[in-house]
Amino acid sequence: MKSTLYQIPLFSETLKLSQIPFGIIVNPFACLNEGEGVDKIDMKDIINDKEENVEILRCPKCLSYLHATILEDISSSVQCVFCDTDFMINENVLFDIFQYNEKIGHRESDHHGSSLSPLLKGSVDIIIPPTYYHNVNKFKLTYTYLSKNINQTAFMITNKIMSFTKHISNSLVANDSKGGNKLTSSSAFGDSGDATHYAGGGYTNYGGVGSYSTYDNQSGYNNHNVVNNRGGSGAGNHPYGNDHGVQNFDSVMENANLTMNEMKNLICEKSGESDTAKMRRNSLMAKYPQVKNMLPPYFVFVVECSYNAIYNNITYTILEGIRYAVQNVRCPRTKIAIITFNSSIYFYHCKGGSGVSGNSGGGGGGSGTDQVIVMSDVDDPFLPLPLEDLFFGCVEERDKINTLIDTIKSVSTTMQSYGSCGNSALKVAMDMLKERNGLGSICMFYTTTPNCGIGSIKELKKDLQENFLEVKQKIFYDSLLLDLYSYNISVDIFIISSNNVRVCVPSLQYVAQNTGGKILFVENFVWQKDYKEIYMSIMDTLTSEDIAYCCELKLRYSQHMSVKKLFCCNNNFNSIISVDTIKIPKIRHDQTFAFLLNYSDISESKKQIYFQCACIYTNLYGDRFVRLHTTHMNLTSSLSTVFRYTDAEALMSILIKQLCTNILHNDNYSKIIIDSLAAILFSYRVNCASSAHSGQLILPDTLKLLPLFTSSLLKHNVTKKEILHDLKVYSLIKLLSMPIISSLLYVYPVTYVIHIKGKTNEIDSMDVDDDLFIPKTIPSSAEKIYSNGIYLLDACTHFYLYFGFHSDANFAKEIVGDIPTEKNAHELNLTDTPNAQKVQRVIKNLTRIHHFNKYVPLVMVAPKSNEEERLISLCVEDKADKEYSYVNFLCFIHKLVHKRIDES
Repeated sequence: MKSTLYQIPLFSETLKLSQIPFGIIVNPFACLNEGEGVDKIDMKDIINDKEENVEILRCPKCLSYLHATILEDISSSVQCVFCDTDFMINENVLFDIFQYNEKIGHRESDHHGSSLSPLLKGSVDIIIPPTYYHNVNKFKLTYTYLSKNINQTAFMITNKIMSFTKHISNSLVANDSKGGNKLTSSSAFGDSGDATHYAGGGYTNYGGVGSYSTYDNQSGYNNHNVVNNRGGSGAGNHPYGNDHGVQNFDSVMENANLTMNEMKNLICEKSGESDTAKMRRNSLMAKYPQVKNMLPPYFVFVVECSYNAIYNNITYTILEGIRYAVQNVRCPRTKIAIITFNSSIYFYHCKGGSGVSGNSGGGGGGSGTDQVIVMSDVDDPFLPLPLEDLFFGCVEERDKINTLIDTIKSVSTTMQSYGSCGNSALKVAMDMLKERNGLGSICMFYTTTPNCGIGSIKELKKDLQENFLEVKQKIFYDSLLLDLYSYNISVDIFIISSNNVRVCVPSLQYVAQNTGGKILFVENFVWQKDYKEIYMSIMDTLTSEDIAYCCELKLRYSQHMSVKKLFCCNNNFNSIISVDTIKIPKIRHDQTFAFLLNYSDISESKKQIYFQCACIYTNLYGDRFVRLHTTHMNLTSSLSTVFRYTDAEALMSILIKQLCTNILHNDNYSKIIIDSLAAILFSYRVNCASSAHSGQLILPDTLKLLPLFTSSLLKHNVTKKEILHDLKVYSLIKLLSMPIISSLLYVYPVTYVIHIKGKTNEIDSMDVDDDLFIPKTIPSSAEKIYSNGIYLLDACTHFYLYFGFHSDANFAKEIVGDIPTEKNAHELNLTDTPNAQKVQRVIKNLTRIHHFNKYVPLVMVAPKSNEEERLISLCVEDKADKEYSYVNFLCFIHKLVHKRIDES
């Protein structure tokens, strides 16, 4: 969590005078370097109480979580730093916390030399106790309580009114046309008072609206082996036809407090389990909807196998990428399913022996053989197999997954269809995850735009005048989003085009953008250069422990503050509960949320203001946590101090997100960001450097790079009007969600000198094991890139290794095995020679520092090639189209500032 300001003005007028936007940027699941980690706390290890009574320490009024500022100087009477309420902490709980901090402090000091308890750290994960699941509508805080004063009565009355109002509101919502799939409160953070202090992100979903039928005559299995849980579960209509057994089970549940392990054991699907066990599990999740959020995420891979995809080797690359990812899965609860599509949808039943049989129209062969079930009715698709025949455990059934992939590859060779029913396949994949009560991820692989089935997109225009953000079939996608949010299902979109085939990126990426999924756009796919990026993206999606599921995020802040604007990709009514509270099926490690703040004057008696980001989430193993990030900023009355403690990187990130938002709504977006920059520099000049010579452009030390980044941003793809809409939307969505460092690299690529012919180079004396070595950088200008040099350019999404036309041929052959040309560049890789290992070490160091060890593709750029033109376009300090070079832009900004001085 980073702020644009680390010294906050006491008075709001001082902030307005500075012209600096005050914003908080949150990356709740940011990747960490090796050796770093967020401590996990289980409150039952701290509190000496029965597990069913354990709760998380929170303020009884604003429900903020207690943190280091309160717990480091522990006492029974404390004041909340967010709402200024005085409250008491149970003395027994205080003693338990004191003992825990002492015990952990001594243990850590003995082992690591650090004596800080996890409770006293700024970032921490706290396991959600079981009481939050089965007492959600009766739950009240018992470890903390308000001090007995005259305000307590008013607070209790207010809470009762809020509780009654929320109850009426939720009753109305539950009967709305969207069915019983809405939240029981406005937030899972208990903002509705003591009626629901913490809803755990649960739903009042007892079967949903409408019902589905099993297709006895069209499926290749017996119906009595299938448990159909899609129908409603009201009285007299239980999906199992055994209300009496369910009622008995419910009566047991009402009189028993389950431990966390017991709940996990009940909801976990087991191979070969009986219908009674399934009935109990579904009854538990119907009675306690919040328990669904403890399900481990399942993954459905939906792979296009049209003629275009097979001919260009895309389908095989994806399948091998899935195989590679499965080999690296360590979570025993991870399961995947794979379906394919062209003009039909293909399901694969590989639980039996060998052999393949295909039956068109949803039929299937006898048991004991691998079956291919072809669904040709793509306008009304359904599931022809039970879930246990579609999902495979990545650890226990790895051999079966390999057999499945081999089966798909062998069957795909006979497919000659040019059609694509991708959106029908997406709908079926969603139904698969809905059938298991939700929580999971759909990985969609498109190579062409869907042109048949439901949600088909009939034609693509190349008219640059049309709205570049237009989403075709938006009604269809919005209807999907209702179910995706209700069941906490996210969608990852991989768009892989070849041979300059146009794919409708604005439409296809829409569901991923709004559910927190990954969006990968690979243009003009060539296997040799692109396969590794696809492999690593699939592996990251399937195995990363820095991805959170079933999320609800809230930003809390001190009194007198308010959130003016929220910047994020998932800007839809399903997601935005309030301007500071977000609900989303998935949050990735590279996803950020930015909050623009304002405030009224703060009391001079205050010394600091506080912020806390709380995000409730489920991890890859099905464990439910709340992740807390808590920080504070000091207060000041000096404007020069405000400028001195401004974070230029965070400020630029806020300006980038503002620009992206303005692009959507305002044609004068370039003028707006230039005026913002000029206003900041004018304020500093007039209020902090008025004695400086008028012929100088005066910049505060912390903001010296602000004009450079602004100039670079105005040359980026997002601001170009003549660029193809697909690339523009892709760049826009990435910038809106990127972490701070990534967004700055995406706007201003950094160029490193690897080797200059005829000169002594740093790499010559470099130690290949030096994990701190970074080559010298040069300005990102084509004028600084000489033809006798070899350069490495870090552009965030790719590394570019450029070989100048007159660069050292021997050095080039040593590191990549040949002299790069346009024809062979995509086939070249770094060799195992000493100099190549040094280059590899440089890339590893940059990957660790800038990209947190996440894979970044390396592109070889030969002289006088198309990739060279691409690289030159990334030299953002040069003049481009109608935009100034960086030097001329500085002169232009100086004139604007001088003009404001003359007018003032």
